[in-house]
Amino acid sequence: MIVVSDFDAEKYLHAFVAPYGAALDTSVSPGLQAVPPSASWLRLWRSRIRAGDLKSADILAISRDGRFIAAAADSSAQWIWLCSVDEYGKIVSTSYLTGAESSGLESFKCVKALCFSPSGDRLYAACSSSNKVYTFDTGAGSLEYLYSKELKTGDDASLPPADMVITASGLIAVSAPSDSKIFIMQDQAGLEILECLESGEENTDLYKPEALVASSQGDAFYALCNRESVVRFSMSGAVSTYVQDSLIDLSADSAGATRIAAGSAGSGSSDTIIVGGGDCLEFLEIASDGSGIESQLVYPVDSDALGFGSLTSISYCRGAFLIAGGDSCTVTVFGNDM
Repeated sequence: MIVVSDFDAEKYLHAFVAPYGAALDTSVSPGLQAVPPSASWLRLWRSRIRAGDLKSADILAISRDGRFIAAAADSSAQWIWLCSVDEYGKIVSTSYLTGAESSGLESFKCVKALCFSPSGDRLYAACSSSNKVYTFDTGAGSLEYLYSKELKTGDDASLPPADMVITASGLIAVSAPSDSKIFIMQDQAGLEILECLESGEENTDLYKPEALVASSQGDAFYALCNRESVVRFSMSGAVSTYVQDSLIDLSADSAGATRIAAGSAGSGSSDTIIVGGGDCLEFLEIASDGSGIESQLVYPVDSDALGFGSLTSISYCRGAFLIAGGDSCTVTVFGNDM
């Protein structure tokens, strides 16, 4: 399932199903191969987000099993919304919470990231207004606020988050670029900060990490650092902590990147990384040992009609990378065939 917000002038939320991998149709005309209708995006529905009144979402998340869609805003608006869908993608129910009506959410605004736990029964929201990560229960198909945790260690001041991902081991990684740190958290009886990664002897290239993405291969994640390099952090069995084990510098034309996504490469033993937000898109194939295998640059054409220079998100879905083109109101699909 693919969900797109603000895809039309009325700012509706659109849900599509994309049956990638359909065989080409050779029966249309001799010598021609046509893409069958089943291979196109099929819109399941369009709906407005209602959280008290009508809302427009900046941040979206879909649970791994596709049961839930979550939405929130990177603004002073204090709301979070959950949609439950059935196995066919049909909306079953929706629920929402607002800061004005929910105890504990008085400072809930400026949401930078949303993500679900691997099972989908927890939803996490990272907010720069309060420098906290909030936990919501979704198991009953509706939102229930549970608890939150401030992003700080000891007596240090709390730090605003920029992005958040769930790792393969179910831990939560939250970037704090203002102080060049990444918080590693776990959620058991409550949110707990297990460690705080910072630049040092083991993490020499951890500098201003913004966008994060989990690896498709093993227990690792990537951080887009200082908008000019991709740093990988892998779990070290000896000390049960994440440490830097790879640094890939971006090409000069893709420096300034603000977004990152990761997917499984065709070989199945490496990651394909895409970064965007600079002058061009850059695809990187990274081997299991963290070394760079190949790099490809994709430049805007036709006065950037696809919005690569103003992209708002990059994501990966079943072998394809999806580029949301911001003001161009387009979504571009790249197949993963490096």
